Amino acid sequence: MFTILAAVASNAVILGFLLQGQENRAIAFTILLFIFVLAFLVVEVAVTALIVAGAGLFVNALYYASPGFGTGVNTVVTGLLLTISWRAIYEYIKLPRDERPPLLNWLTVALLLFWMYYMGIVIYHYVFHYHTPDPLDVRTALGVPQYGVMRFFDGHQVWIGIIPLIVLLRDWRRARRVLIALVVLMAIGLGSIVWEYFSPLPVFYKVLFQLRAAGETVEGYRIRDPAPLYLALTVFFFILYTLGYTRSRWVIVGLIYVALCIFAVLATKNRIVWAGILVVLPLALLLKSPVAILRQAQALGAAALLLGALMLNPTFYDSISRIWIETVERWERNYAFGGDPRLDPSYQFRQKELEIWNEYYKQTTTVQRLFGSGFLQPYGFYMKVVDIDRAYSNLPYTQLYVQKTSLHFSFYARLHRTGLIGVALFYWLLAVFFIYSMVVFVKCRSYMGRAIVLGVVGATVGVLSFDALHGLFGRYEAVPVMLLWSMVPLVAHWQRTGQLPEENTAPAVNPA
Repeated sequence: MFTILAAVASNAVILGFLLQGQENRAIAFTILLFIFVLAFLVVEVAVTALIVAGAGLFVNALYYASPGFGTGVNTVVTGLLLTISWRAIYEYIKLPRDERPPLLNWLTVALLLFWMYYMGIVIYHYVFHYHTPDPLDVRTALGVPQYGVMRFFDGHQVWIGIIPLIVLLRDWRRARRVLIALVVLMAIGLGSIVWEYFSPLPVFYKVLFQLRAAGETVEGYRIRDPAPLYLALTVFFFILYTLGYTRSRWVIVGLIYVALCIFAVLATKNRIVWAGILVVLPLALLLKSPVAILRQAQALGAAALLLGALMLNPTFYDSISRIWIETVERWERNYAFGGDPRLDPSYQFRQKELEIWNEYYKQTTTVQRLFGSGFLQPYGFYMKVVDIDRAYSNLPYTQLYVQKTSLHFSFYARLHRTGLIGVALFYWLLAVFFIYSMVVFVKCRSYMGRAIVLGVVGATVGVLSFDALHGLFGRYEAVPVMLLWSMVPLVAHWQRTGQLPEENTAPAVNPA
């Protein structure tokens, strides 16, 4: 009965779009409906789609299905999150009590505390500030504010998906299929970044792979914040750790992926992400048995010889030289302003934000300091909107200023939005994650399990490094990394239940 009613309602929506002449929306709705149904029936599709959509990969193509500015990404991610949650509840109830994975541990408890607090702030805004215009929106400054249905939605709200993922991926065989699918999709994403660097893609593919913020700079061609970057770092550190353990044919595939990832990371020109990667790199290469380190050295030595041979090719040499020179120029920007990175104009802009916010913060009440000023509270900093003449060519002026509601320094941005309590819960969650991951890593007897944990930790460090100056944790690029936090308790569960294959076992790491 419910199936028939759902089919009738879906057909009515599609017919409504067609009668309004919105064929693109009708097609998009049909595709999404099919994906949601398939996601409920096939868990691997559900989990893969949620992680990929959370990264903003592929799903931004819905931009072409809407005549407005939005893409419907929030709706898609919410729909997939609800789908996997219902499926997780269904499977958890059906499982015998002794086969249910443990859902309460230090990590999930810390996550629940932060998520419930954050959702409390979101609910408060929906109830009391739903019709309050966003000062940062250009249309608000022009006197024509617009309100989306899902106004207060960001990546933090999707983090709760960690818990249903623990239920759905309790079986190692199912989790392995999901991981393989993610590796394939990430390889496609990395390929798009490399292709974009050498030969800019058409606009549709830029939107599809979230590469629209790409173009020439004084330091070469830069691709800003591509969707697959941080998720690809998970696979990057995973492969680096498995060097010395895996068979030769997989080593070759892994080294190709590592090369693509390094090239893609360098093409983004994100210096602070490079710093985060360099922190985890020694751990991925050295926290393994001496025999594995020796085999790893042999594999890396062979790769170095192959690279040296390829450098004899003029075309290959020019390509590598180009990215290397641009990387050096980008890194030397740290010392381009009197030898002090703090004299960089971009850093000075952030400092100006902080100075004005400090004056605002002195006037806040105790309640605001504890619980934050919310998502829509400006603090007196005005930012000029660039290219206003291109976006709104009929205006009699070319400069427009909007009030900022956030800061580049993420610590102060969280203090402004969520208060001291929110900041304490957030950093407590991070501390619990790193400590819990370290415990699982040391206790795990399988190199495959340790590689998964290290991959998630490495990607988290990359997100954390970029977040320090840009506030990345609330954006879509960080969502897949946060969802993969579920792998840490899952590795402990697989180890405890003996699901990790015997041929993947290796002596535990000696922390001494």
